[in-house]
Amino acid sequence: MPNNNSKPLILGGGYGSPYSLKMRSVLRYRQIPFTWVPRDSKWDTIGAAPVKLIPVIAFPDADGNYTDVQIDSSPLIARLETMHSARSLVPTDPVVAFLDYLIEVLPLPLVLQRCHRQGRLVVTARHGSADV
Repeated sequence: MPNNNSKPLILGGGYGSPYSLKMRSVLRYRQIPFTWVPRDSKWDTIGAAPVKLIPVIAFPDADGNYTDVQIDSSPLIARLETMHSARSLVPTDPVVAFLDYLIEVLPLPLVLQRCHRQGRLVVTARHGSADV
């Protein structure tokens, strides 16, 4: 669904939120027009989101109304990749793109530690570990 280029996206978030900062950085780097509003402020005109989380982006429809609201920075970035081709964040090398995707979606907290037996790297996540 293409963006109505006559109206910018509306990004709602919080000043102290690292995910809001991430989305602001993505939009600035990609040079996608947007308006920043602190969520739940008097300037916030974004409709109800599926879940009360930040950041949230309101996308204009063909009529210029902001009826399409989406949350969560990783799916937002993926959606922007399909809408805007300039200054992509996805690496062109497929292997690097896959590693980039894994880093983006791996659960946190993620702890990398050096396993002394057999000199292998062990990736330990919240629910277990896997040898790499």
